[in-house]
Amino acid sequence: MTASWVASRARTILFPVPGDSALRGISVRPFPRAWPPKVAGDALDYSVDYTPWLADCNDTISTIAVKDVSAAPATGLSIDWAVFVNGIVTLGLSGGQPGPRYEILITVTTAQKRTITGRFTLSVSASDDMPAASACTPPDITFTAGTITINGTANA
Repeated sequence: MTASWVASRARTILFPVPGDSALRGISVRPFPRAWPPKVAGDALDYSVDYTPWLADCNDTISTIAVKDVSAAPATGLSIDWAVFVNGIVTLGLSGGQPGPRYEILITVTTAQKRTITGRFTLSVSASDDMPAASACTPPDITFTAGTITINGTANA
């Protein structure tokens, strides 16, 4: 794979490293991580940075699976594409309806066969003056078949 994809820092959140929510020996219940909200007409890239988690054991991402697990997933949020480069998973998201908080599960499998799933949320706001977006253009990156799965469908 050869690529020079750069994820938007404004829409990138860090994957929580185990123990990052501990306070003086007291374990705090982890909370869902949330991306900055989007307008319904936006078609943008949203990312999760796994590099601190991967660096702990000098590992790399080998496959990802992405799934919309919102209470009402058929309400218009579209996962147009997904990629992973240098420990960062990036999704192209478009559409959605104002009101519901969308929940996306990202499952990462590493080269050392570790698997971890994170739940990430996104809220959508309305905008009367924005035209509807078609889709967020994916980066020009080629992946081996079966390395990326979106809502149960693997890449070919």
